[in-house]
Order: sequence, then structure tokens, then C-alpha cells
Amino acid sequence: MYKRGKGEYILLNLNNAINHVRTHHSAMKVLYMCQTCNKSYKNKHSAQCYVPKCKGPDVDEDNGLPCAICLQVFKTQRGRSQHERLVHPAERNKKKE
Repeated sequence: MYKRGKGEYILLNLNNAINHVRTHHSAMKVLYMCQTCNKSYKNKHSAQCYVPKCKGPDVDEDNGLPCAICLQVFKTQRGRSQHERLVHPAERNKKKE
């Protein structure tokens, strides 16, 4: 941490920021957020494990992904694909041909 003037600090890295918050602002909660999907975590390790696996933002239910056969709405492409594979296998196979 580098002090510029009265009340002005430059935090050189994330660990300096964490230590500063813990020592000077103990009532504050620190959350780590994925910049891609805005999912938040209470500890740094969880966030670091999640970020490389992030598939992008969840889709709102209003703008969800509907099943082409029964029109059930899904939050993710993966959810819709799994639904089609398990619930409508014959129709899905015809569509893939």
C-alpha cells in the first residue's frame, strides 16, 4: 500500500486491499464477483475456482431459452439441451439429422 496524501491510498494489489479492509473496516463484508456473470462469493478461493469455469451470464426467465417442442423455458443452453435429450429424444434426433 502506498500513501499519497491525507486519506488517499493506492492499493497495489488485491491482497493489500483485502488486508486494508480487514484491519480498518472490519464491519464491511468483502465479496468477490465474477466479471462475466456477476456471481458473488464470500471468499477468494471459491471465486478463483469458479471464474475459469464460468459459462457466461444466466438468462432471465423473460428472455429464457424455450424448448422448441414443449415451450418450457430454461435459464441456460445446457439446461435446455439436457431437457431435450431426456424428455424429447426422438424429436431431438430428427432435428439433428
